[in-house]
Amino acid sequence: NKLPRFVLENNVDGIIIAGRVPTEIITCLESYNFPLIFVDYYPPEGDYSAVLIDNLNGAVQATEHLISYILQHIVFIGVDITHPSIRDRLQGYKIALDNHDFKFESRFAVITESSTSRTDGYHAAGQLLNNYPELTAIFASNDAMAIGAMQYLKEKGLDIPKDVSVIGFDDVNNSLFTDPPLSSMKVPKIELGAESMRLMLQILKNNIKKSKKIIIPVELIARESTIGMN
Repeated sequence: NKLPRFVLENNVDGIIIAGRVPTEIITCLESYNFPLIFVDYYPPEGDYSAVLIDNLNGAVQATEHLISYILQHIVFIGVDITHPSIRDRLQGYKIALDNHDFKFESRFAVITESSTSRTDGYHAAGQLLNNYPELTAIFASNDAMAIGAMQYLKEKGLDIPKDVSVIGFDDVNNSLFTDPPLSSMKVPKIELGAESMRLMLQILKNNIKKSKKIIIPVELIARESTIGMN
């Protein structure tokens, strides 16, 4: 059995689940009839309480940041959009393009990589430059992919941000130490945890059965990978 012992022995009142988990584990957990709260992930089926990042509006904001520098050839890199966070970030990117009358084309996005690692970002950047050599900015679905893309661009002799601007998502610690420092959308991870715990205590104290979703906004952190182009 894949479930931990504290679940199997019913030594728990509720579970907070961070990130994506397999459907079969969720099904097993449901059979124990205690509250579940998902953090930064929402299962494709079912009705659950969750604390979620505002991926959609965060992606709109990231893309708008690039557009504000009069950049018109903006591309997106990610992974399989069955992951709801990546799907929402791609959708936000498309919304921002549409808001400025930029028509989206399939060659503007690479969403076929196997994971959101630096290596995948490196490969995706290469594919995009081959398909769309006039690109002027990259919105990566997370910082690791953004850093991989930056590595590829520099190996090709392109200047960041003069030739190509890059922005990521998550604002992990090493974003500040890239060359140049990476612009990103900051995710308030402490607030995610605190809201999840507050919600669980509220559910347990009041015996709440109805699911509740809390959306946590993200913040644009502009650094040298996008600023100073003009």
